[in-house]
Amino acid sequence: MSDSQTRPASTVAFVPGIEMEPGPAPLVHASPAAPASQPLSLSLGMLTASLWVIFVLVASYTFLDYWAYSVDYHQHPETYDQFLRGEGTAPAQYRIGLIFAARLLHTVAHLAYRHAFALFDFLFAMLAALLLRSVLAGTQAFRAASSISRWMRLSVMLGLLSFYFSWSLWYQRPETMACAFFVAASLYLLAVSRSRVLLLAGLVLLSAWQGFVRADVAILFHFGLFAYILLRGSKGFFAPRAVLLATSFLCCAIPAAILWVLMHKVFPHATYGDTKVFQLILNLSPSQLVPFLLFLAPALYTSRRALARFSSLEGPQAALLLSAGMYLCSWALVGRLQEVRIFVPFAMALMPLSANLVAEQVENAS
Repeated sequence: MSDSQTRPASTVAFVPGIEMEPGPAPLVHASPAAPASQPLSLSLGMLTASLWVIFVLVASYTFLDYWAYSVDYHQHPETYDQFLRGEGTAPAQYRIGLIFAARLLHTVAHLAYRHAFALFDFLFAMLAALLLRSVLAGTQAFRAASSISRWMRLSVMLGLLSFYFSWSLWYQRPETMACAFFVAASLYLLAVSRSRVLLLAGLVLLSAWQGFVRADVAILFHFGLFAYILLRGSKGFFAPRAVLLATSFLCCAIPAAILWVLMHKVFPHATYGDTKVFQLILNLSPSQLVPFLLFLAPALYTSRRALARFSSLEGPQAALLLSAGMYLCSWALVGRLQEVRIFVPFAMALMPLSANLVAEQVENAS
């Protein structure tokens, strides 16, 4: 695994008639319709303020991101050409989607690689943030909250967004924000979209593209989804169980097949060089554990509180939690824990759940 990686809430609808298990208020979609007196969207002030803050955060991240790419380019000017020639080391050699896209922009628009990668990061980060804001705004906990509580939840999410952006610059890779967009868009389709065609076609297309960007993210995201639906059913989703099982299986198989072709047919000569494939023992050193624990603190808090009420979580968020746990185990086994940007896509996708849990704890303590 190591490399040294809105839809307005006013359109969100819920499936009536789905029985909720007794216990704490649900934190996700697909719950009984909110009372008519409850506003069904972010207020204009929240939309405007959050859009402005998201833009400033993404633009600031992109500015720093660009200069990191620039420094890397001047130190290693042949890095990306090396991958285009098929001379890179595994597993980065198999993640050629964005590098080829940057090469296309370089040819057509005469953009240098560092400019193209910064542009990609801006677009993917912006889209991911807006999609996750829509996921948060559509949760039953958010819709049922007071105006002050909604502001608090939105503020927590934006604070976490800034936190994860700061960690994304360490061991920077072009695919990090693209992977964050993939996970955010997949979660959005599962949790918000009520169009079955959009849901199924979107998940398949996203997974096929992700196979060229970083296949393990798509494989484990959908493996977690498949396992959750197989064990707990499709409650909380807008598609039948059999359809979701078939789709998630296909979305695992497509990137896995792409990865196999890249590994064994296109770049069979790529090796890991001096890098060990299994990193678990090396990850027990303080140099690996300190950044890992600092970065993972919000996700660990979210996981601890969410697991305590797992039965009250609806499908998309619960499946995401399972996928994130699987990816975390994979990262610890074959990735370097200090390369925390590897987990950024899943950590960002957990932000809506984190925001609701933090607000709930604050309100209960008041």
